[in-house]
Amino acid sequence: SSGKLIPDGKYYIEISSVDVAGNSGSTGRFEFLLDTEETPVILTRDLDAFSPNNDGVRDAISFYPQIRKNEGIEKYSLSVSDSAGGVVFKREGTGKIPDRITWDGKSTASGQKDHAAEGKYRAAINILYLNGNNPSSATEPFLLDATYPEISVETDNLLFSPDNDGIKDSV
Repeated sequence: SSGKLIPDGKYYIEISSVDVAGNSGSTGRFEFLLDTEETPVILTRDLDAFSPNNDGVRDAISFYPQIRKNEGIEKYSLSVSDSAGGVVFKREGTGKIPDRITWDGKSTASGQKDHAAEGKYRAAINILYLNGNNPSSATEPFLLDATYPEISVETDNLLFSPDNDGIKDSV
């Protein structure tokens, strides 16, 4: 009644009225939650590059949502997008957000079974709280590279004679 914001907490509201003819009505008592707490989110990743080629080395990348409040979440969505903005992986849920969400490089877009195309990607998380707060965060770009490196060696001579005579002593 003073015009100041009341503290966060559970409150009840009931509306009743009387019309000019003396008829009365009431809504009954409804509970509501006043929650003005900020709910920032930061999304980090464990690798700058990963290689989902099933060789046992960096086959997956993990994302770590860091949130101040893991209660009162209506829904969340973590998505991985390619450099053109196309979503290749999405994980959605309700309630508490896992401490870690892992992506094995497989594209969930169009039901593909293979890993997504090589290139740069970015992960983003969006959270909707019951109080209407809707924070989001994104990682820096990271690289999906599943191609094994190749190397070739050529010599200038097929034979050499390391006898210090100045002729084909090294290769």
